[in-house]
Amino acid sequence: MKQFILLTSLIGMLMAPVRAQISVMFVDDSEDTFGNAELFASSLDSLGISYLYFNALDSAASPADTLMAKYDLVIWHTSNVGSGGPLWLWNQLDEDNANIVSYLNGGGNLWLVGLDFLFDRYNTAADTFAAGDFPYDYLGVSSYDVQTYADDGSLGVPFVYADTASAIEGLDTLSWIFSTMWYADGVTPVAEASTIYRMGDASYVFAEKPIGILYDADTFETLTFFFDLALAADFSMIKNTTSAVIDYFSTVDSTTSIQDFPATAFTLFPNPATNHLSMEVVLPFAEIGTVKLVNLQGQVVEVLLADQKLSAGAHRFDWTLNESLPDGLYVLQFNLGTHSTAKLVQVSK
Repeated sequence: MKQFILLTSLIGMLMAPVRAQISVMFVDDSEDTFGNAELFASSLDSLGISYLYFNALDSAASPADTLMAKYDLVIWHTSNVGSGGPLWLWNQLDEDNANIVSYLNGGGNLWLVGLDFLFDRYNTAADTFAAGDFPYDYLGVSSYDVQTYADDGSLGVPFVYADTASAIEGLDTLSWIFSTMWYADGVTPVAEASTIYRMGDASYVFAEKPIGILYDADTFETLTFFFDLALAADFSMIKNTTSAVIDYFSTVDSTTSIQDFPATAFTLFPNPATNHLSMEVVLPFAEIGTVKLVNLQGQVVEVLLADQKLSAGAHRFDWTLNESLPDGLYVLQFNLGTHSTAKLVQVSK
């Protein structure tokens, strides 16, 4: 089984451009054999961005809304359906994913990237959507119009380019490791959504068709790339595009941002943990603190600290873990007043 990894690189953070630190979850929802999801996620490493890597296929589940709620931005990568379909994006049942709906309704932000996720649920183009449909209400899509290669005479789209009015600055024109990209989707956005990427070039049969859209619903924002960013011609394109998107979402108001958490020197050890776990943290002011151990389905498995008044200054906590706690990966959630942060813990007894 692949590891879920919380990647925090001090060197990468020092070398990365200065930006507000947002909390990110990366969901791998594709059993591709070429490491597309891992390549895409590594662009976050290269930018010094910490994130939780959640492999939906290995977990045989969608991440719970309570787990996603800890993050400012969820990046959901489908790559392609292939042998790993159907997708957990649709609960593998061709239905709305209630966890994603709850997360977005609670003020979350989603960056959905990949091929085939519309095909997985709605089959071949064309299809139209209306109020009450997930693509319409949460992705800002009024119709699923075309699929490259399948509908363009077996050509594929040669590249995509940023719309001149894109709300996201600094996006690269993207070409592919192949001569063209197959099975990317062209769509029509709702009036309230904006086009971020369009198909090129001018001679292509679906030239200028929207292939990336941003939907600002006031309480949440979704950015959808109807193509696989991991298939860009070189890694610099992936990294630059990821950087531009992260910079954009860093400007979106957040209640869970790492930079807003009023604590420093938050460390856990040993990690992996056996029967014992310790935490050290420095607080700039007194506040009520709670520490919980949560599984990757968002369920609280152990309350380590319950609503305790913590003074300003350095604190150390030492816990003996419940003997019945199964080995595996957990999220340690530290709440301090209205603020929250989390770190991944591996338990291996």
